[in-house]
Amino acid sequence: MRRVMAIGVLLAATAAIGIAAPAVADNDDQYDQDQPYHTKIFLAAAYVSPLSKSDQDFDGVRDSVEATEELGWEAGIAGRWNPLLGFELSYLRATQDVDFGGTKIGKADFEPISATLEFHIVPTQVVDFWVGPTVSWVHWGDLKLVDGEIKKGGTDTAYGATVGLDIGLGPNFAITGAVRYLNAKADWGDFKDAKVDPLFARLGVAVRF
Repeated sequence: MRRVMAIGVLLAATAAIGIAAPAVADNDDQYDQDQPYHTKIFLAAAYVSPLSKSDQDFDGVRDSVEATEELGWEAGIAGRWNPLLGFELSYLRATQDVDFGGTKIGKADFEPISATLEFHIVPTQVVDFWVGPTVSWVHWGDLKLVDGEIKKGGTDTAYGATVGLDIGLGPNFAITGAVRYLNAKADWGDFKDAKVDPLFARLGVAVRF
């Protein structure tokens, strides 16, 4: 169900951008559509949807631990070496509830810093579609249990892939969207290697120059 919801959000965002693209292209006479940007700074809402859960022991009981779907935000910067090849660095933050056996036991922050090598398949200012591999340094904040106990958070190195699409709104502004998958795990105290494997979609605005 979570996979379906996350993909649905991505498809809805992509459809909305796709509908807007022809109008932007038809009314733009102020810049060269064939010349892509060199640097992009963006800010976006990010919907985080964990795809996995992991069995763990808690208070003498073994059951599944999973993080919930939440809305956070992501900010980043991207650069281009040439029209076809670029690089993105971004930071995402979301606060997620953590469930044990389907019952909330606490909440924790999810904060990946991600680097993506971008291959621009459609490298124009009006429509910029790209894909690329991603590596992330993931910081998990402390798990704050509902009874006041705190389980120390940890870090993980995760790998995945990103697909992105920008729709230019002129020479310096764009609507930006992307979807990313990471094979991330979480550590909280005695919860070790809890699978999360988040899929997240973002939609926001960008300044390009």
